[in-house]
Amino acid sequence: MPPLASRRIGLALDVAGCPNRCRHCWLTCPPNRRMEEATIREVVGRFKQYVAPGEERPHFGRIHVMTWYREPDFHPDYRRLRELELELSDRPLTNDLEVLSIWRLAREPGYAAWGREHRGTRVCQVTFFGTGRTHDWFFRRKGAFEDALRATEALLEGGIRPRWQLFLTKRMVPHLTEWGPLVERLRLRERCAEVGGEFTIFLNAPSPEGEAFRIEHLRPTEADLAAVPEWLLESTRRHMQTETPFGEREGALVRKVLGGELTMKPYEPPLLWLSISPDLDVYPTHAETSRWWRLGSLRDNSVRDIIEAFEGDTVPGLYAMHRLPPQELAARFGRRSGRRLYQPVDLHARWVGEWLRAEHPLDVGTARRRE
Repeated sequence: MPPLASRRIGLALDVAGCPNRCRHCWLTCPPNRRMEEATIREVVGRFKQYVAPGEERPHFGRIHVMTWYREPDFHPDYRRLRELELELSDRPLTNDLEVLSIWRLAREPGYAAWGREHRGTRVCQVTFFGTGRTHDWFFRRKGAFEDALRATEALLEGGIRPRWQLFLTKRMVPHLTEWGPLVERLRLRERCAEVGGEFTIFLNAPSPEGEAFRIEHLRPTEADLAAVPEWLLESTRRHMQTETPFGEREGALVRKVLGGELTMKPYEPPLLWLSISPDLDVYPTHAETSRWWRLGSLRDNSVRDIIEAFEGDTVPGLYAMHRLPPQELAARFGRRSGRRLYQPVDLHARWVGEWLRAEHPLDVGTARRRE
């Protein structure tokens, strides 16, 4: 990565954890632990005081703070934590984020109205991997599907439009015909219009990172795509603003990369966010929270150490993502006859994951904890 040009940074702290252990989570699923307010203040203070080499004043002129990076508002005292975010942030995020806690929406009357007032939420995304037990299997939690339906109702009652994201995997295919009748039965189009907008439903595919690397065998092929109802495929194209929302077959992309017809560019977030665990380990938020991507620990390292690790691609994940030529990765890990569908950025991420597992295997204990 080049040196940070922006004077803005986001800090996302895992203050309470998450009720789910999703098989699609790019962050992985560490145990739930708590972070005290004093620790939050100390972490934010260190970044606010950071002076870069050759400078005389604090480097970051604007800091955004979130007290979660998995499930939002999972902490029982989430309202106090929102006040803390507003206090510590130079410009707090409000309607920039279209997420609320699905777990809490399903359980706490009034939470949706609070989210609309205090987080500025007007649209909230609800994710499905199927119906019933199929959805619960992906979330590794019984009752997760019913929670998503209750959350949808709570959002509408609170004046917020739900947006349904359906992940297309081989386990979703048998459920594809159920979504049209469900949308009609719940009158989602009419009810969203009543709160001021259109109901959006679209398909997506998991990015092969973190936990989702383990479900690559469920990634769709063109045969699976043929089973998608035309109305749902058109809704997906409209939302994604592309005619090919699922990309191309891996084999075709491999040939393009090796032939110099396709240049793969890794995902680069418009704003650097850092994920900070209860142990004060620091990771780029667009990457999984594993040793491959760990920039350091605020227990042992300075903010300068953390920034230099990010800028210099000194950890294996960033090195593989930004320093290894995609042609080299394609030649070693690309499946020339692969039929699974990928967007180029996701296929590049999978090759990076293959390289990390080949060159920097995690110890057995870590692997078992992540199962």
